[in-house]
Amino acid sequence: MLVAELDTKTKSDAPVVLVVDDEPDMLDLFRDVVAPAIKCKLHVASTMAEARRVLKREVVQLLIADINLPDGSGTELIELLKLTSPAAAAMFMSQKPTLDNTIFALRHGVLDYLPKPFSAEQIQGHVREALTKQAVMERNERRLTRLKNAVRELNKARHTVSQKVDILCNDLVHAYGEVAAQLQDSRLAESFRKTVGASKDLEQMLCHAMDWLLKEAGYSNIAIWLCGDEGAFELGAYMKYTLPGEKKVIETLKASMLQPTIREGFVHLSDQEL
Repeated sequence: MLVAELDTKTKSDAPVVLVVDDEPDMLDLFRDVVAPAIKCKLHVASTMAEARRVLKREVVQLLIADINLPDGSGTELIELLKLTSPAAAAMFMSQKPTLDNTIFALRHGVLDYLPKPFSAEQIQGHVREALTKQAVMERNERRLTRLKNAVRELNKARHTVSQKVDILCNDLVHAYGEVAAQLQDSRLAESFRKTVGASKDLEQMLCHAMDWLLKEAGYSNIAIWLCGDEGAFELGAYMKYTLPGEKKVIETLKASMLQPTIREGFVHLSDQEL
């Protein structure tokens, strides 16, 4: 499938191939035989310097380079190739293949290593196969890039959702706390109403009220004042737990705690403050 696509490419979307070799006959072979058969956009260079100029101005799909060039080794082009054409593939040629060059090719992902000489049919087959592999790798790389971008966007969305969920949870916790406090207030009010509602007279109501307070608050001093005219209060009942119910204490409670309690709804003093 990929081979057929390569054969039918138009000149505008044909793969770009750069051949670097100092032998004119080898360059002619690629111009006259390989390029027409594969329909690629061919660039040729006979030196490292020429090859570098091509790589800097062209996005290349396949680099085919001789190992031994007049001004260096073709292997030195790999670094620039990956920098300017990250999706490109590479092939090396040499009349005298060496173990070091073969190891270098393997380590740098070079697709093919061709010993010279070779026939036109052989080089056509190798170039066609290399371009097919390069097309597959480039397509997979694009898919991987899209997948990475999708994962990045998904992580951003997940982070945003997580923040919103945290805010919602905090709001729910706060709302639950408020509802729980209101329910507790309602429970206490209803419990106190039932307790004193069953009283037959004032004395029984005061006793029931103190029993209820001890049950809810634990052992403590309890003073209950009955209100008369505005600002006038009379002690109705007192239960001593830690502080004696002396007149001075009662008057002090009445003066320092009763008015703030009525005004603010609740006052709490430490032993030292009291």
